[in-house]
Amino acid sequence: DLHSFPTRRSSDLHIGTAAAAPKQSSTQLIARAEEQYALGDFESSRVAAADAVSAQPDRAAAHLALARAYLALQAPEAAEEALAEALRLEPTLPAARRLLGLALAAQGRFGEAAAAWIEWERLTDRPPEEEMLTRSVLDWTEAAKTLASAIRVRRD
Repeated sequence: DLHSFPTRRSSDLHIGTAAAAPKQSSTQLIARAEEQYALGDFESSRVAAADAVSAQPDRAAAHLALARAYLALQAPEAAEEALAEALRLEPTLPAARRLLGLALAAQGRFGEAAAAWIEWERLTDRPPEEEMLTRSVLDWTEAAKTLASAIRVRRD
């Protein structure tokens, strides 16, 4: 049951450790977050990404890295917040739009997830790594629409 999916909010997780770490650029911090993510150390990824956000809060890539870590840590509400900020800064960022759909679906908000993925499909300038996910995103969209419809019918 997705509604019993354990979630953590951003307030449940500590902010980064920028004060304790040597001064690094947001680019270095994002690279460290991505490296830790690839190694499966999602908490270290989150800390590095939070430090990147603190270092340069107007950088969409920092918020995106933070959202990825939050999703991996099963904190979809926190991921949604980070993705909303990334999209505010860069409204056509494909990965942020795609991940927003995942964050919404993880919260059981299937209609909104489908809408996010439909917006992703409409983006005309997706990089190759996003284009490779087209089939999956189309499948997720249909599944989310089906679930949203099933939930609506059940409530009626």
